[in-house]
Amino acid sequence: MLEARIRNTSLRDKIITAEQAASLIQDGMVVGMSGFTRAGDAKAVPVAMAARAATDPFKITLITGASLGHDVDKLLTEAHVLSRRMPFQVDRTLRAAINRGEVMFIDQHLSETVEQLRSNQIGPIDYAVVEALAITESGG
Repeated sequence: MLEARIRNTSLRDKIITAEQAASLIQDGMVVGMSGFTRAGDAKAVPVAMAARAATDPFKITLITGASLGHDVDKLLTEAHVLSRRMPFQVDRTLRAAINRGEVMFIDQHLSETVEQLRSNQIGPIDYAVVEALAITESGG
């Protein structure tokens, strides 16, 4: 199955588990995550991050292209992984944590985030977690 999904053979030896990927993310890092609701958000690594935080607490700044599915923001909030979140969210658990001052939140138009990243007003992003269906022969 992996051969069909990862068609660039030079990338196959880079496959690691969600738990291994989560262990790369350290306290204070900036993490970019794919998503525009549940359809495109990362599924496995955020769960592994939350599980790791139960025994090895850490906090990150999480930047996304839009909202994540409710379960990812809720899971990371309940695990106390988030120190900052931007630019958009719709989860009530995260919203409550923001209102209590537990998570800093920047509410801005989605188009502003990419410009701020490109002009070095934010960042750099230490790791990006991207939900992908396949990797083509050219790596795209």
